[in-house]
Formats: sequence, C-alpha cells, structure tokens
Amino acid sequence: MVRGFVMSKGTIKVLIPFFILAFIPPLINNSFITTLFISSLLFGTLGAAFDFSMGYAGLMNFGFAAYFGIGAYATGLATNYGLSPWIGILIAIFSGAFIGFIIGLLTGRLVGIYFAMVTWFFAETLRFTTANLEEITKGYRGLLVEHLPNIKLGNLIVDFTDVSAFSLYYFILALSSISIIVMYLLVRSRWGLIFRAIKDDEIATSVLGINIAKYKILNSMISGSIGSLMGWFYAHWIGIIDPDIFSTFQTVYIVSLAYIGGRGTLWGAIFSSFILTFIFQYLRPLLIIRMIIMGGLLALILIVFPKGLSGIWIFLKKGLK
Repeated sequence: MVRGFVMSKGTIKVLIPFFILAFIPPLINNSFITTLFISSLLFGTLGAAFDFSMGYAGLMNFGFAAYFGIGAYATGLATNYGLSPWIGILIAIFSGAFIGFIIGLLTGRLVGIYFAMVTWFFAETLRFTTANLEEITKGYRGLLVEHLPNIKLGNLIVDFTDVSAFSLYYFILALSSISIIVMYLLVRSRWGLIFRAIKDDEIATSVLGINIAKYKILNSMISGSIGSLMGWFYAHWIGIIDPDIFSTFQTVYIVSLAYIGGRGTLWGAIFSSFILTFIFQYLRPLLIIRMIIMGGLLALILIVFPKGLSGIWIFLKKGLK
C-alpha cells in the first residue's frame, strides 16, 4: 500500500511540469511560440529517450537518430502506400523496437567507444540506404508525408493540418508525458535497478547471474520505440523527410540535450530543449555560428556543473536548506 502511494506521488510530480506547460501557449496565444513549444517537447522527449539508455544503463548510442529516422520513414512509406497515419503510428513504434532489438544484438557484448561506433555506423548505413533507394524513399528529393487527418468530435473539429495549432501542441504534450511516465516507472522498477547495475559494473552484474545482453536489448527496444514515436509525429508535422534525419548532427543535438539537462534525470533533456530551442531561434541569423555557441555552452555547463542543469537545481536546493 505504501509502495503504491509513493509511486503515485512520484508520478504526480512528473506530471506537474506537463500540467503547467498545458497553460502557457494559450496564455501567450502566438502561433510562432506554439511551434517552438512543439519542437521543444519533440526533441526534449528524444533527449529523454537517449538519457534512458545513457543515463541509466550507460549505453552511449551515438546512432540514436536511427530510431528517429526509422519511425519517420516507416509511417511516411506506409501512408504513401495508402495506410492511415493512425496505423502508421503502430508501424513506427514496432519499427523502432525492431531496430532497437537489432542494435541490442549487435552491441550486446560491446562497451564504451566500441558500442558508440557500431551504433553510429548503423545510423549512417540507414542514411545511405534511404539516400540511394530513390525509387522508394525519393532520396534527397524528400519523401512527402501527409499531415495527420482532422478528428471530428461531435460539433468539434480537432485540426491537425495547421502546424502551429494548439491541437498539435496538446497532442505532442500527451505523447511526451506518456513517454516520460513510462520511462520514469521503468527506471524505478526492477528493470531500472538492473540498468543502473549494468551501468556501474557490468562484470559484477553478470556475476549475479543477470543476463546483461538481454537487458541491453530491452533498454534499446524501449528507447527505440519512443524515438520512433517522435519520428512518427515529426514526419506528419513537418510533411517532408529526407535521409539527413539519420545524420550525426541529429544525434549530436539529442545527446547535447541529455548532457546539458543532466544525465539520469529524464526531465533534464526536456528542460534544456526549451532553452536551446529558443536560444537557437534567437541566434538564427548567425547560421553555423549557432553550433559553435552550442558546443561552448555544452562545455561550459559540463565544466561548471558536471551533472548538467539538474546539478544547478541540486545546488540551489542545498543552498536553501
């Protein structure tokens, strides 16, 4: 009974920031700001999914964009062949889980830089494959993806065709909150304890009789499913995708969100995503210099606060006591 209460209390704490986010765009009532909020939640959830692997299981997946891209292309190809986007969401999630399973099999006994290089190579393979299968994927010409169809609820029409509509914002808010809650509950379950044990000491964990490869595969499948879910939303939101969705740049940005926010926090990536999204938009005229600024910001935060922005929060909490 006590355990159930603690779990419920913890879940409520996770939901509070999402509850607050639900009121901000309507109060501002600006379509451009709403678009930035959508982007922040999308990439923040991707950063949290990466953190689920790196921050809790120590899996440095430097090809994380593979999940994002496969989800986008899975639903893009499915809808181009006449399937509904609502069926596409299932195809995307299962595609991400399958890719996670494959990556888990390939990297089950690898650690550190070897794990990172294999995952990076896998993502690059997918990028080159989609670029060369032009008859199917349209290559760099871009694969057109239809927007999500409107939903009619009685006399109310939920509009998904406007890329800055509140309906899209609340939809990604729901997807993001569900994803974070699922990961939150998992990292506090027995699986979470095993993930952390693998991160701390694989050899000692294996001595306990735990099948490390199995749990690495499970972790990759879960983060892959969430990454592909975000890819599904991105494809139908933007309306066109190309092979660069698998690029190293995408992975670096996602990794940066997790590190700047703070590893092993989940929420840290979403917080840093909001900050970087608005900073990047403000510095848009500087073009490539933005990347230099992001690199400098990442280095500064990790030097001053190795635990990321979450470390600042911990520091402030201790100062208030």
